[in-house]
Amino acid sequence: MSIKVNDVKKLWGNAGGKCSICKVELSPIDSHSILGEMAHIIAQSPNGPRGSQKLSTSGRDQYENLILLCPNHHKTIDNDFTKWTIDKLKKTKAEHELWVNERLEQGTLVPTHLDSPDFIKSRSLYWENKDDHRWSLITLTPLKIQDDTIEPITDHFKEAIQNLQLPKQLNQNINASLTEPSVNGLINEDFRRVATGSGHRFELWRNGHIEFVLCLDFLFKSYQDSKPKSQEDLRQIRADEPRLIFPKKLIPYGYFAKAIISQLKNILEFWQNSELPFNDMLISVVLIGFKDTSIVCPGGTYTGLREGRAAETNKITHSTVINRVISHEELIDIIVIRIVNSFGFELQNVLYPNGLLMTPE
Repeated sequence: MSIKVNDVKKLWGNAGGKCSICKVELSPIDSHSILGEMAHIIAQSPNGPRGSQKLSTSGRDQYENLILLCPNHHKTIDNDFTKWTIDKLKKTKAEHELWVNERLEQGTLVPTHLDSPDFIKSRSLYWENKDDHRWSLITLTPLKIQDDTIEPITDHFKEAIQNLQLPKQLNQNINASLTEPSVNGLINEDFRRVATGSGHRFELWRNGHIEFVLCLDFLFKSYQDSKPKSQEDLRQIRADEPRLIFPKKLIPYGYFAKAIISQLKNILEFWQNSELPFNDMLISVVLIGFKDTSIVCPGGTYTGLREGRAAETNKITHSTVINRVISHEELIDIIVIRIVNSFGFELQNVLYPNGLLMTPE
């Protein structure tokens, strides 16, 4: 499940943070109160409750097809879907939102705000100000930020960090001796090689936020053979380039995609295999220091390579809300395809069934 941030904010806000059936107070964090669940009216899968109805895959994860429920009533509507029809659920949702709106106008209900997007903006700004490096910042953030949601300094979380795998291109493993308490929670970082283009930080915060950062300078330094063979080639490429901005820096897609995929797999596994009390989290990918940069793929006329669009801003960002049970493959497609689109390429899927990378078109 992948839901746009605006749809999540709208769903929780319009429902007043309450179950649309029993009106019980809900929270995105089950350690503080009853855990709210964003249920599908038409199931995400065609084989699920009410799932046989015609609706596009993307439409199934949009606000119009979602209803906020407590765990008990989520189970009820899916177990008895002959009683809880599409029309009945839509009517229930509309009546509940009207009920919430009336109480908001009366001042008897406090609006529900999900503050994770604002929190991510502050973390992105932090890394933008960290010297002149290219960073890949991938985070998982609770929908509602609350201090001391978890206790990160435990053997369980230390072992989970030790099991992380860094991208193979780094030729480096997680050093367990570098895991230590931090002002935010528990951290493992190693920037001893940042001057030569690599380094990482993985941090688990007490508010449940997970942050995985890679320095990607090494990708830019690995790009040598794909440069034009002569000044004449370069002049010809520029003459044929219709875009306003010509890439000044290029990175090979294969190396770049493998690094991002490694980050995604690791941060997802950390969440799925840990004791974190969240069913839904905001995943954000922020590429920092990428202005005038593009990816390069096989197939060009003059150099045997195809260059994509240059990034026109210093950072490329994408955020969406995902459920804990999402598969590696689904998450990789959601994030990597969006990044590839940013550079002017298209992909239907990121990986072949055998795990090899598909080439963007």
